[in-house]
Amino acid sequence: MPYTPFLWHRSTKSGHSRNNDSYCPSSKFAVASADHVISRPNPETVWQPTNMKTTKIKAANRSALLIIFKNSIFLLISRPHQQNPKIFVENSKYLDNTMIYTYPCCRIRYYYIRQNRAKLSNKYWIIWNLSPQRAVMKVAGFNVNSLRARLPIVLGWLEKHQPDVLALQETKVQDIDFPDEAFEKTGYEYAFKGQKSYNGVAIFAKSKVEDVQCGFENDPKDASRLITAEINGVAVVNTYVPQGYLPESEKFDYKLEWFDRLLSFFERNFKPTDPVIWLGDFNIAPSPIDVYDPDALLGHVCYHPEVHKALDKVLRWGFVDVFRMHCKNAEQYTFWDYRARGSVRRNLGWRLDHIMATRPLAEKSTASYIDKEPRLAERPSDHTPIVAEFDWPPPSKTDD
Repeated sequence: MPYTPFLWHRSTKSGHSRNNDSYCPSSKFAVASADHVISRPNPETVWQPTNMKTTKIKAANRSALLIIFKNSIFLLISRPHQQNPKIFVENSKYLDNTMIYTYPCCRIRYYYIRQNRAKLSNKYWIIWNLSPQRAVMKVAGFNVNSLRARLPIVLGWLEKHQPDVLALQETKVQDIDFPDEAFEKTGYEYAFKGQKSYNGVAIFAKSKVEDVQCGFENDPKDASRLITAEINGVAVVNTYVPQGYLPESEKFDYKLEWFDRLLSFFERNFKPTDPVIWLGDFNIAPSPIDVYDPDALLGHVCYHPEVHKALDKVLRWGFVDVFRMHCKNAEQYTFWDYRARGSVRRNLGWRLDHIMATRPLAEKSTASYIDKEPRLAERPSDHTPIVAEFDWPPPSKTDD
């Protein structure tokens, strides 16, 4: 895999604060902030310093420091003619896990080691990440509650965040009326299955969307609630689970049966060792920290002991809650009811939307978060996107 350099500097010119990061406008390389570069190590890659070349340093009055930190390589170069530059990387307890090499032209004398970021004391520094950059697969789920009504929000979110995969639920549009023209301009491939006024699922991807299947194998197929596709070697299963209406209703029994059918679907089509992502609106808040008032809401069809059992059975087949791998905090919600006055302002929410992954894929997850901004937009859905990022595809043998 070729090297991907990242350049960064701290500007103190007029109009810039010393505490603001700004990018090198003249750089022909890709740019990223220092925090981004140093906080994304590549733990599977091992590099030997003997393989490095020093020809990149040509200015006699520059100083450089090569850091191999947690198997990532960073080359730090001072601005030209800057005398006696220093790098302060705090927290010396990490010194034992770090190898530091200086070139003959270096004038760096003082350093400490910190796990995640560098504090730079000079006006200009360039941080050059010499580690091979792993591909990041960004996956998002979003219940749009009518795709045509939320089309500007969805298109704007796609353009701004550029997910590799976006799974939509409750599109509420029959196939003949799907807004193809709007999405063809985005460059995404997509597949969808809908019906008029209710349900509806869709998958968008930057890569090819292959082996698309809609619904269960047996009746009722519920094709507008379940769509599966293979994207970049990962099976993506997008579901809009029935809400359940009332615990004493037949619809609630159907919801429980739906999870049983879904478990059978996974058992027939996949293995827990396969790379599988299951995401969508599950209409379940799994734990007390996933609802704003767990005591008052216990027994609701989306926060009920029976649906918790049903979900747990599917998870035990081999899924991991990716969001909870990265965030243990309460009050992290994806749904705020329109009918509750001031629900967003008061944060009266539920975490009903989820991204689950089989363990081999979950172990490659690097981040997961909820983006509340679309819920604050004009004419929003009552849900908001949930996102997960994965170090995928895995490195090939030739990469290492």
